[in-house]
Amino acid sequence: MTKDYIIYEISFYLIFFFVLVYMIYRLYRQFQKNKRTSTLLSLIGNFIILIFISYGLFLTINLKFNSVVVIGTTLNYCRTSKGDGVKYEYNLKGKRYTNCIKPNDIEKIVVPGGQYKVRVSTLAPGTGRIDFSKLM
Repeated sequence: MTKDYIIYEISFYLIFFFVLVYMIYRLYRQFQKNKRTSTLLSLIGNFIILIFISYGLFLTINLKFNSVVVIGTTLNYCRTSKGDGVKYEYNLKGKRYTNCIKPNDIEKIVVPGGQYKVRVSTLAPGTGRIDFSKLM
């Protein structure tokens, strides 16, 4: 175990703990006001938020410490929620994965056919981050 991994793991549990304490505090305050419907909706909403935060932290930690680097190939342009992006694919253990990401400088990227390094999570292979600064 490296020092960075321990720091990430501790930060994950701290954030999880503080969000959980905040959820309990909010439920307690609403329960004091005797708003049962609002308490139930708040419980459901806070639980969903906690799941998203936990999953995002899990993927970040996993991508940093349990990943492999493969070669990805740009295919074409695509639309993301943030604007124009680049669609790319990579292979891991004989299976092909495709993602779309919005890079900072879309003009400097070779599309189609550019080959770049992709860091892929071993536990969630569909989660890959391409590094457009490292042309192969």
